[in-house]
Amino acid sequence: MYEPDQANFLRRRDARLASTTPQPQLPDDFSSRLCSSCACKTASLGEGHRVTLSQIHLEEIHRACLKYRDSGARLNAICKETFPLPLLQEYLIEKRLEIHKGCGLVVFWGINLLRYSCRENIIIFAGLSSHLSEKRGRQTRTKYLIHLKDLARKRGEIYSSPYCSDALASPFHTDYGDVVAMFVLKSASKGGTGIFAPVSAVYNRIASTYPDLLPILCKPNWPFYNRPPNNNVYHERPVMYTDSGEPEMIFSRGSLMDSPRSKRPPGTTALSDIQAEALDAVHFAAMNAVLKLNYETGDMIYFNNRKILHGRESFDDGGDTNEGRHILRLWLQDCKMAGPPPRSLNVYWEHTFSAGDEAEEEVQWPLEPEP
Repeated sequence: MYEPDQANFLRRRDARLASTTPQPQLPDDFSSRLCSSCACKTASLGEGHRVTLSQIHLEEIHRACLKYRDSGARLNAICKETFPLPLLQEYLIEKRLEIHKGCGLVVFWGINLLRYSCRENIIIFAGLSSHLSEKRGRQTRTKYLIHLKDLARKRGEIYSSPYCSDALASPFHTDYGDVVAMFVLKSASKGGTGIFAPVSAVYNRIASTYPDLLPILCKPNWPFYNRPPNNNVYHERPVMYTDSGEPEMIFSRGSLMDSPRSKRPPGTTALSDIQAEALDAVHFAAMNAVLKLNYETGDMIYFNNRKILHGRESFDDGGDTNEGRHILRLWLQDCKMAGPPPRSLNVYWEHTFSAGDEAEEEVQWPLEPEP
């Protein structure tokens, strides 16, 4: 069942525990509880964590943007050397540490979007991001930049979740990469609140309530169908990783089962009953630790994709079908701060962050939303 239902979850769990089937046991090397800075701090962030850039910093960003624009260089060439921010640099180093060693989420605010063209806003977004990471990744075969916008309503077609207004709160998920960056060009008329849950808090909750499901999440036999390596129909790997000392997760429910918008190919291995139970447990544990963030126009959001699950509540743009909610997204890699990904994720990172096919700038960095 794609949408998690707590009553069904508890009913199935009670039936399994009452059966004579041998139950999975928590391995000796699993900690029963974590005391994680990410779990503790993210839960208490609230709206007060939004950081307002000072006027001095905004003017430095402005000068860097105009200099890069006037150079005529391609957007792919933006890096911290070509988009220098000497006054802001130390502050950005501090925030980069916060993303990886602190609460895992940072929100900048203060950029006047109306001061810039669409391309100039993209220059600013990529420029700041280059000081908070090492590489940008391709989110499709060619695109480095994705526009998150409701295209389904305007065009009357069925699109994947980045291009519709339906809730992404159920289920929680991750993207690919060490950090996800989002730049809110326009907030929704109503709704669209972002939701976040630290993986360590999810681990803590499952360890205290459903400890038998932790080893299930860490087994390398989950049948993923999403950007599979080596052209396989699907491939197997864990949902949760504990090798780094603090748990990490890379998954989406839609890559593990049929969703309302996409079906897995015939013959793709289905989840076992206990895997479906464990996946539901992740959702309910995340809801227990959820942080809600109201996206405001001008927000630039960075969060640790390996240590924080995310989603989004549904939104409504009213009669505004042309403008509407509009967010830019980048996937970022930061080997220095995040370390290498778990071994079974290497193929994802290589695919996402290796040099891609040469393409026109308007293909790699589209100025308008497209599915």
